Amino acid sequence: MKNNLIILITIIFSVIFAQNTELNITKITVLGNVEMEEEDIINFSGLSINSTINAIDIQNCINRLWLLNKFEDIQIDIEDNNRYKNLIIKVIEYPIIDKIDFNGDYFKFQLFKFKKSKSKLKEMMKLNKGETLSSQKIKESIFLLKEDFFEKGFHDVEIIYNSENTSIINRKKIIFTINPGNKTKIKNISIFVNNKKLDTEKGIKSLNYFLKSNALINKTNIIKNLGEIKVWKWYNPWKGNYSQEKLDLMEETLSSYYKSNGYLDFSVKNYKINSKNNELILDISLGEKYYINDISFIGNYIFNDSTLNAILDINPGASFNGYLFEMSNLNLTTLYRDKGYLFSEIIPSFVPITNDSLNIIFSFNENSIVKVNQIIIKGNNTTEENVIRRDISIFPGETFSQSSLIESARKLFMLNYFDNVIPDVKRINNTEVDLVFEVIEKSSGQLNFSAGYSGLSGFTGGGGFSFPNFLGKGQNVSVNYQRGISSNNQNSSTLVNPSSQEVESNQQFSFSFIEPRLFDTSNLIGISMNYTERGQSSTYSMPFDSKSYGGGLRLGRRFNWPDKFFKGTWMINTSIREYYSINESDLLSYYSTGIQDYISYNGDKYIFSTSGVNIKQQINRDNRDHPEFPTSGSHFNWTFTFSGDFLGGDEDYYKNEFGLKWYNKIIEKFVLHQNFKVGILNPIEGNSGRSIVPPSARFLMGGTGQPYGEMLRGYSDNMIGPLGSSFPKGGNVMLKYSLELRYLISESPNMYILAFADAGNVWDNINLVDPFSLRRSLGIGARVNMPMLGMLGYDIGYGFDSSVQEYLNGNNNAHGWEYHFIFGMPIY
Repeated sequence: MKNNLIILITIIFSVIFAQNTELNITKITVLGNVEMEEEDIINFSGLSINSTINAIDIQNCINRLWLLNKFEDIQIDIEDNNRYKNLIIKVIEYPIIDKIDFNGDYFKFQLFKFKKSKSKLKEMMKLNKGETLSSQKIKESIFLLKEDFFEKGFHDVEIIYNSENTSIINRKKIIFTINPGNKTKIKNISIFVNNKKLDTEKGIKSLNYFLKSNALINKTNIIKNLGEIKVWKWYNPWKGNYSQEKLDLMEETLSSYYKSNGYLDFSVKNYKINSKNNELILDISLGEKYYINDISFIGNYIFNDSTLNAILDINPGASFNGYLFEMSNLNLTTLYRDKGYLFSEIIPSFVPITNDSLNIIFSFNENSIVKVNQIIIKGNNTTEENVIRRDISIFPGETFSQSSLIESARKLFMLNYFDNVIPDVKRINNTEVDLVFEVIEKSSGQLNFSAGYSGLSGFTGGGGFSFPNFLGKGQNVSVNYQRGISSNNQNSSTLVNPSSQEVESNQQFSFSFIEPRLFDTSNLIGISMNYTERGQSSTYSMPFDSKSYGGGLRLGRRFNWPDKFFKGTWMINTSIREYYSINESDLLSYYSTGIQDYISYNGDKYIFSTSGVNIKQQINRDNRDHPEFPTSGSHFNWTFTFSGDFLGGDEDYYKNEFGLKWYNKIIEKFVLHQNFKVGILNPIEGNSGRSIVPPSARFLMGGTGQPYGEMLRGYSDNMIGPLGSSFPKGGNVMLKYSLELRYLISESPNMYILAFADAGNVWDNINLVDPFSLRRSLGIGARVNMPMLGMLGYDIGYGFDSSVQEYLNGNNNAHGWEYHFIFGMPIY
């Protein structure tokens, strides 16, 4: 209407102004206005009395008034007499919404059918009382309502609009009548391939022969690749929903799948929904499956053809695979960018040779080598800039390398100082770029409660705090004080004689300081001190009390061989330990009668003392992509400990521990985590004939593994392994495997749920090892990494086998359910 009026006005005024192109207005009158004041309309028109106007001014006046979105019709007339020339603006205003109401079958009572309230429907429409009412707003409102009904499966919904006058002029009551119809879901899918119906059971003879050489073309495979379109089944009542968005995605997903598998001419010719029988009818055209005849390169001067061919994942003679083709294209791009050709262009093209074969041609525009001008650090409010720069593998003045940029971001992420690391490239010109690393910092300090909970033993553990990025310098300062808060009375097994306890509670104090990059080099240095008191406990491996104190010096270094992910640490530790009991037999039962000459008696207790000096070597390889929720990569650890012998002291043993964790992303947010660990301890016969292995060196397993043992969920703490005279004593050989399926719920804070399967055992010596006698468990759990608190977790596990606890209670049944609460534990 607006455009027609403008044309009409233009014609009228062209005639009026044919002899005189300008007109002097002496009066302006407004007719038809109800809501808007005459003065406001004149002001918005841009016209004024005693002004000269022409046809263009009239057009601009109409345009300005239309922009107010207040009128459904605008006309302009001119009244001309000898005394004045009156410009008359005639308007018809849009009515104002006085009330919005609903009726129809949707609001009839139906049992077990939930409906949106009228107020919710109004919110969805974004239509409010007091607004102007236009046909466009009505159309938008009905569209929003229908969209919601479509999402709920009511695709035949009918929404009709009516308006009624009210007692107030220009005010309307709006009534929407909603008849939802029946809910529809896709309950069957009919597929036509090249105009012939595909049937998995009977098939069509002419089609069957074709399908024998086309294994991907079958009804099951097509239905599997329809994106979010799923067939309703009585046992899957939540499936079968569809919408236009899902149908569009279906077409895109199916085409992508078959084109990636060689059917480059594949297309979805047509699809429709038969609402009478809830059937999706899908008509597809396959075309021929293409094979690669030849691969060639044009314009490559930096790398020869053989070098380029070597990194391709596609080969002549093979069927075309879209995924492998994209990976090949990415490999070529990475090859050039790693050599500094950041702005190189690689343009692939396909040349059909026959009906089912093609040549692939990669055309190169290599451009110039790009250098790094400067590296910019952003977002580090606490962390010192050099702490970030020393883990960046590329430097100003060097040739740009995409792999070095990505690896630098990964290394910064793995420091675990930052919630996020965002690398960016800023182009300066054709030969220079700036690299930007923007970081989002975590809190610098973290409470470190090492607490655990089992259904049998209650809470155990203690607490402390650590600063993994102390004062923003990248140093690690940790102070921990742990105090046992479990009670012996919580255990139904009587493993402890309470009157024998010298130490009334388990407690441990430790302090450590680590400088991971001494003078910003690849060298590490650290010191540690500790003091421990452990009381006799039903969940600990000793029938006596103990006290120990010691300290150590640590040196380490990052390696470039075998690859850049390796690092090593060497520690020398000294310790003095004292073991107490009111019964000498408790000490002899754990060690042997060979220590009897070294036991002293002081007051009312027997005391056995040892001292130890050990050297420990740790070799790690870590190429995980994330410190909290890895989705790829692995973490390997080998720890070798040599104690006593020529080093001095009387704790004589050597110990090897191997651990491997690896991560595989199944689909987005779903990750498979596997953890394998094995450990072997060998005593060394000392010159004095007194070869001592301290209890803390032996392997313990069960429960949360805190604070002394190895985690095995579904069992009580430390209740897996060899049995002493009346207590779990720990062992010399340990084997464990754990599998977890993790699903990420939130990235910040990091939160995920998991299902796990654990299996493990501890034996006295290597001759007793039986990999088929592992203690097994299944369960579910959750983890959340809270700022300032660390990792919080809760697991529920069922132990399928017996443990020390069952044996001492006189049965050999499955252990049953256990509940584990984890507080401040490192990521498992």
